[in-house]
Amino acid sequence: MNLLEIGIPTVPLRGMVVYPNIVIHLDIGRDKSIKAVEAAMNEDRILAVVTQKDDAVDAPTVHDLAQMGTLVNQANVTLTRWYCTCSCRGHYTYSRNEYYKYGSVLCRGLRTRSL
Repeated sequence: MNLLEIGIPTVPLRGMVVYPNIVIHLDIGRDKSIKAVEAAMNEDRILAVVTQKDDAVDAPTVHDLAQMGTLVNQANVTLTRWYCTCSCRGHYTYSRNEYYKYGSVLCRGLRTRSL
C-alpha cells in the first residue's frame, strides 16, 4: 500500500460538530476560513471542518483544534465581501495527522491508502 499525502483546506468551527451524511449550513466570517473555502472551490470542493476546543479563540492554532474532524463537500457557496455561507454535506471523519500553512490557508495533511 502506498501512502499519498493531500493538503486539504481546513475551517475551524465554533461550537459545532459536523458528522458524515449530514447536510449543514455554515456561516463563515474569518478571513482565513473564507480563503480556505475559496481554495476548496478552486480545486475539488472538498473541505475539512474541525471543532475548536475553545470558542473564545479568534485565531485558532493547531493546538486549539479537536483531534477528529469531517471531510465535507461544498454544495452551494455564496461569497460576499465580509462573510461566506455554504451548504455542505459530511462524507468522512478523519483523525488529525498534521496541519500546515499553505500561503494564508490552514491545511491538513491527510493520509489516504491506495490499494
